[in-house]
Amino acid sequence: MSNFPNLAEMAQLREAALSVLLDEWTADIKDPLSIWIDRAVAGDPAPETRRWAARIEGYIREAGRVWSRILNSRTGPPFYRTSDAWCGFFAAYGYATAHKRPGAPQFKLNPKISEIVLPSTYRIASRTHWTRAGFLVPLNGLAIKPQDIQRGDIVTIQTRHTDAKGYGDHYVVALTGVDDTGHFDTVEGNAEGVKPSGPDSRQGVVKCRRPISRVRRVYRLEPRHFVQVG
Repeated sequence: MSNFPNLAEMAQLREAALSVLLDEWTADIKDPLSIWIDRAVAGDPAPETRRWAARIEGYIREAGRVWSRILNSRTGPPFYRTSDAWCGFFAAYGYATAHKRPGAPQFKLNPKISEIVLPSTYRIASRTHWTRAGFLVPLNGLAIKPQDIQRGDIVTIQTRHTDAKGYGDHYVVALTGVDDTGHFDTVEGNAEGVKPSGPDSRQGVVKCRRPISRVRRVYRLEPRHFVQVG
């Protein structure tokens, strides 16, 4: 067996990663902070809020030991009362756990990429962070045009109307290519959009339709970005 997935295995891994993320969407995970504020309650949150917080913390812990240590050493408010951004951790989670899907190729996203590169849109655009992870910056981040987005691509977009970042401020994972209207479907975390029960203003794991006018970078993971499991 090769140390890296072949092209057919890469296609399987992309589908497996999307399967992981879509399962999280089906589980109707909501951002604990938005629920907490909505209820304006004191004391411990409801059990469902704890469940959502634990699920999102799981995305973060999967990114690497350093993030688990950060969560474990927290002395401030618990996770469900903070505004921690977790869209990058959600995107990484799919590819970091895709190998656990039945029949999936036994390769996972290189842990250094999960830990060092994907946690923020700044990091994934940073030569310094890719070098720390042991890789060159993928040329496809800028080379893939928004209209060429494919299912499974990790995409950074601009959501802010002020203080815009050239590399984007939010991660999405493409569920489709771009249609004739210049939009593509996504699954994403830490955002507002469609939940299994319908549209919902509270943030969480959602599906959206995004215009390519908002796209800032398109990243298509390559075989060299994966390691063999075991």
